[in-house]
Amino acid sequence: MKFNKYRILLIGYMVTILLVSSIPGHSLPQLKILSWDKLWHFIEYSILGLLLMKNVNPFKFRLVIMVILAGFVFAGFDEFWQSFIPGRTSSIYDAIADGMGIITGSVISMYRTLKK
Repeated sequence: MKFNKYRILLIGYMVTILLVSSIPGHSLPQLKILSWDKLWHFIEYSILGLLLMKNVNPFKFRLVIMVILAGFVFAGFDEFWQSFIPGRTSSIYDAIADGMGIITGSVISMYRTLKK
């Protein structure tokens, strides 16, 4: 895909994250799989990291670092946003899982791109 298509996909994914974060806690289904909250955060933000890296040139190190930092800022905003949603809370542990996911997704994407 070209950068523009990845950019549209990235923006849509970020909006989806915020929309899901806006669901009140009592409206979420109570499934046992959702008890693996940190794993879900990690996976969600790994995908975000992949999409972030698809929108930059991996050979421009400063830009890569800025994009990863932007992912961390977005994760922090998402946690802050959840603190205003009834039945939801923000957690430093969720933010840590988000950050680890961003780094993992970014590294995987950069590795795959540089390998080509």
